[in-house]
Parts: sequence; C-alpha cells; structure tokens
Amino acid sequence: PTVVSLPDQASEARWVADVICRLQALEEGPQKPSIAVLYRTNSQSSAVERALLRQGVPHQLVRQHAFFDRREVRDALAYLRLLQQPGDELSLERCLAVPPRQVGAKS
Repeated sequence: PTVVSLPDQASEARWVADVICRLQALEEGPQKPSIAVLYRTNSQSSAVERALLRQGVPHQLVRQHAFFDRREVRDALAYLRLLQQPGDELSLERCLAVPPRQVGAKS
C-alpha cells in the first residue's frame, strides 16, 4: 500500500491516472488490467474522471447506493484506516477477523 498526500483534488486525480497508466504499461498483450478506484465522496468522481479522460484511460463509472456497505469494501477500508490510524481498535478487530485467523482468548 502507498499513502500519498497531495495538495488538492486535481493533483490526487492526476496521480491516480498516472499510476493507472504506469500499471497498464507493465501489462503485455491486448488485455488491460482491471483496476478499481475508490473515493470517499461522489464529488471526487468528476476530478478522477476528467484525469482519466485526459490520459486516454478507458473507464467505467459505477455508482451504487450501498457500495460502502459491501463486506469487501468495509474490509479494505479497515486495513487502510489501520495504516493511517494504528490506534483504531475497531479497524484492528476487523483486520484480525478477515480473513478468519482463529485469533481468540487463548491466543
């Protein structure tokens, strides 16, 4: 995982598009890798979409009302929160529980 701090939303969007272009350049053959970009608020989608269009990155915008309620998204966010805030006990509990590791009172 990489944590990057950038000055504004446009810089973040350009950075995301640049990383995607670099990843796509590493892939050989006609198939491009599937990459997902998660953002905190819908307002961020327009900056990311503009940056992807400028870079010529084919993309599909998917909007679902319950996206952040999905288990795998909550799990991924818990790992990211724990990286950013190591004292977050709720995120730690979720990270220890997924995938099941049989961590309990005896261990």
